[in-house]
Amino acid sequence: MGRLFDALVALFVHLFAAILIGEIVVGIHLWIAWGMTPDRVAAMIEVARGKDESDEAKKDAKGEEGATHEPSEEPSYEDVLERRALEYRDLELRDMALKTGLQDLALLQKKITQEKQLIAQQATDFQSQIEALRQKAQDEGMETVRRTLESIKPDQARLFILDMLDKGEEDQVVQLLKDMNDSKRAKLLAEFQTPEDTDKMADVLRRIREGGSEGDLAKQAEQALGSLTPSGS
Repeated sequence: MGRLFDALVALFVHLFAAILIGEIVVGIHLWIAWGMTPDRVAAMIEVARGKDESDEAKKDAKGEEGATHEPSEEPSYEDVLERRALEYRDLELRDMALKTGLQDLALLQKKITQEKQLIAQQATDFQSQIEALRQKAQDEGMETVRRTLESIKPDQARLFILDMLDKGEEDQVVQLLKDMNDSKRAKLLAEFQTPEDTDKMADVLRRIREGGSEGDLAKQAEQALGSLTPSGS
C-alpha cells in the first residue's frame, strides 16, 4: 500500500511539473502568435504616452532648420488647415494603434486565463483521482487484513489487534470489527479476557456503541468479553 501511495505522489509531482512547463509553452506560443515582440510592446507604450520618434525627429529637424535659416513667412490659412488635418489624422492613427494593442493584450490575457483555468481543473481532477486510488488501496488493504483475521486462530488475531492498538490504529480496529463475520468476531473478542485487554478494548467498544446502528454489535462484543467493560465507558 505504501509503495502504491509513493508511486501516486511521484506521478502527481511529475504531472504538476509537466503542467507548469505546458503553461509556459502555451504563453510563449500565444505571445508569438499575436506578434507581441519586445519592440511592438515598447512601441505601444510609447504610443500610450503620446510619444513618437518621428515627432522628435521633426522637432530636431525644425530646430536645425531654424538655426541655419531665416524665419519663414507666415503660413497661409490653407497651410494651417492642412497641418491641422495631418495632426488630427496622426492622432487618429495613434488612437487606433493603441486600441488595437489593448485588444491584443486583452485577448492574450483571456487566452492565458483560460489555459490556467483548464490546467487548474486538470490538476484538481488528477488530485481527486489520486485520492480515489489511495482510498481504494486503503479499503483493499483493510479487506485483506479482515480476511486474514478471520482465517487465523482467535488468539493470534488478538495479538494482531493489540499490536494495532499499541500503534494508535484504533480507527482501523473499529472498522475491522464492524466488517468481520459475526461468529469470527465473537470468537476473537472472547480472547480479550484480562483486565489489561479490557482496558484497551473499552474505547473501541464505546465508539462502536455510539455508532447508533451498530448498537447490537457493541452489545454482542460486551457479552463476548463477559461484561468486563468498565461502566460509564
